[in-house]
Parts: sequence; C-alpha cells; structure tokens
Amino acid sequence: MAAIVSVNSPISVELQCVPAIHLARSLRFYLALGCEVHRSGDGWVRLRNAGTVFVLVHGGPGAGPGIVVPELSTGNLLRLCCRLWMAGIDTSPISYPGGAPGGRITTHDPDRYPVAISQA
Repeated sequence: MAAIVSVNSPISVELQCVPAIHLARSLRFYLALGCEVHRSGDGWVRLRNAGTVFVLVHGGPGAGPGIVVPELSTGNLLRLCCRLWMAGIDTSPISYPGGAPGGRITTHDPDRYPVAISQA
C-alpha cells in the first residue's frame, strides 16, 4: 500500500545545487563573496553563507533542469560591493526592492549564473 502524504504538510528545500563548469574558478568566486566550505568531495563543494547552504556541482552548461539563483546575504552590502569591485567582479547597482530594504545586488559567477546578494 502506498504511503499517504497530507497536502497540508509543508516542505522545505534542504539543498540547492549550482552547476559549475570550472569548479575551482567558481569556488574562488564564492569564497570571495564570503562563503565558507562546509564539505567537499569529488566534483562537488558544499558552501555555507549565513543561513544559506548550497552545493557547487561540476557539470556542463544546462547540467540541471533549471537555473538556481543563490540568494546570499551579508551584514554590509556596500563593503562587499567595494571588495567585489576591487577584485574585478561586476555587480548591478544597489537596488532597494520591497523584500530587501537593506539593499540588493546581482552579479554572475564565472559560469555566468546569476547570484543575488541582499543586506541582512
């Protein structure tokens, strides 16, 4: 007999995977954003930034069914922007959408996947 699952049971995303054509280059990029290596293995690295945990997975373009946009946060968005600009990493201008009153930027990782960063 099949298990019955209530449609009212909440689910949560435990782990997001971000494809990386050049894993080492992508890892350097995310470390520059302030992420920390949590675990790693052959062809993957689990990263953590505040409450966000995601995995870089070595794979080619379109390695997954869709594009995952990591949503990271920082305590000082302007300071992070300055650090990124000094490292030659382009970002969008700081915007202040309703969901990010402290400001938000977007940038792209070395494989051109978008990354969103908000001030916590």
